[in-house]
Amino acid sequence: KSGHMPGALHMPYADFVEEHDSLKLKSKEELQSLFQNAGIDVNTDRTIVTTCGSGVSVCHVLLALEECGRSSEKPTLMYDGSWTEWSKDAETPKVIPKE
Repeated sequence: KSGHMPGALHMPYADFVEEHDSLKLKSKEELQSLFQNAGIDVNTDRTIVTTCGSGVSVCHVLLALEECGRSSEKPTLMYDGSWTEWSKDAETPKVIPKE
């Protein structure tokens, strides 16, 4: 099922890693720019909830936030059920693209 959670911002895993080495994160400056261009303030006191499609690539988002200086003192959560779980729950709100 395609769609996303209301308020979610899409940042593909590939954006966080080097083009020719998917095991290496981009530089701190490049990661900060990615978040800033997506409208995400890594230093906000607001809670940031990370998720993905299946619960795997979300770890890269958490690591990138940490590399950018997101401290453990700021609320940062991972929803590991991800879209796979969210989309199957009839009670959760969803944004589904029109076909």
